[in-house]
Amino acid sequence: MKKTLYMVCLACIAVVLLSSCAGFVVGLNQSIGNYTPQPDRAARYFAAHPYLSDDIKAAILRGEVILGMHGEDVEFLMGDPNETSNTTMAGAVLETWSYRVEGFGGPPSYTFVYFTNGVVSSVSRVNR
Repeated sequence: MKKTLYMVCLACIAVVLLSSCAGFVVGLNQSIGNYTPQPDRAARYFAAHPYLSDDIKAAILRGEVILGMHGEDVEFLMGDPNETSNTTMAGAVLETWSYRVEGFGGPPSYTFVYFTNGVVSSVSRVNR
C-alpha cells in the first residue's frame, strides 16, 4: 500500500514538473521569435495578407523573422515588443523593437529587430 501511494505521488510530481517546464519553453520560444504558428492560424494570416512573398510565408511557417518583413509580420510571430525606439535620419524612419527573454537560471537575452521605413532591415540576438 505504501509503495503504491509513493509511486502515485512520484508520478504526480513528475507530471507537474514536466508540464511547467514545457510551458516555460513555449513562452521562451515565442519571445525570441522561434514560434511556429499553427497551420490554420498561419493560413488565416496569409489570406488576410495576400501580398506576402513566398519567402516571407515560408519564414513565417518556420517561425523566423527575416529581412523584408513588415512590423505586422513580426508581431504575428513574436508578439508585442518589450520596448521600441525610433528616429528619422536623412529622410528614413529607423525603428528598433527589442524583445527581452529572461534567462532560465542565468542572465536575460535580447532580440533586436531593426526596421527602415517599416521594413525589417536587420535582426540580432544578444546573450548576456
